[in-house]
Amino acid sequence: MNKQFVLSCESPADLPFSKLDERGIKVLFYNYIIDDKEYEDICGRSQAKREEFFKAIENGALPTTSQVNSMTYYDYFKELLKEGDVLHLAFTSGLSGSCNNAFEAVKMIEEEGEETHKVIVVDSLCACTGFGMFVEDVADKWEAGASLEEAAEYARNDRGTIRHQFFATDMKMFKRSGRVNGPTALVAAVLGICPVMHIDDNGKIVAYSKARGKKAVMKATVDEIVKSLNDVNADHGNMYISHADCIEDCMEMKRLIEENVPCFRDKITICEIGTIIASHCGPTTVAVFYHHDNGR
Repeated sequence: MNKQFVLSCESPADLPFSKLDERGIKVLFYNYIIDDKEYEDICGRSQAKREEFFKAIENGALPTTSQVNSMTYYDYFKELLKEGDVLHLAFTSGLSGSCNNAFEAVKMIEEEGEETHKVIVVDSLCACTGFGMFVEDVADKWEAGASLEEAAEYARNDRGTIRHQFFATDMKMFKRSGRVNGPTALVAAVLGICPVMHIDDNGKIVAYSKARGKKAVMKATVDEIVKSLNDVNADHGNMYISHADCIEDCMEMKRLIEENVPCFRDKITICEIGTIIASHCGPTTVAVFYHHDNGR
């Protein structure tokens, strides 16, 4: 492998840290807050701490997160620049202001004019393990010897090819975090209706349809996957299904997809939604990520 630059991402990519570390990908960790105490994103490094996180939610805690500020990015990038040029893949600007702070940090570094190497930041427009899939795609090019500029251009083109399809049977935390509007969440709670959601071309959550009950929303999700593919028998690569403390629903989703979308049989990896994303979506969320043909 002829890696020509440093590749970096952020912990809401929701892949186990060990998987990223094995490939040499640097990770900037976000933090979450419970009862005024700040914790570093677990990122698959401790199952016990993950269980504590969801137990706290079960007991009434409402985790929050905060943006990564520009000085944190500045310090992080300055350290990476000691190793060479840097391509940093940022969590979607559609759900967090952190990405804009990353661009601001790069501007600060460039204005100093002291570095012989440079940082390029690409807004992933992706979230959760869809972000992780995006990082893996770029890492493949990186490991194949792509230049910094080639990999950055590939990243800007690739980010629109990853479908984010998800639902939750409890919309309380989506509403609290502002990811879904109040009326949508209220209707879901009162009538038992589950919004069918995805990430749009701007990296924002869109609740574009609805279904009554878990069984119906899973069917709607499968129908949408089929609709997004030109040929369900063609090779569309791998799929990730992630869950926030609801493994049974995740496995049922896997079963339905393998039954109805042949191209993903034996190509599905189960992942866990991390503490940063789960702070906004809460338990009961199941998300599906894959490369599609027909738009986000």
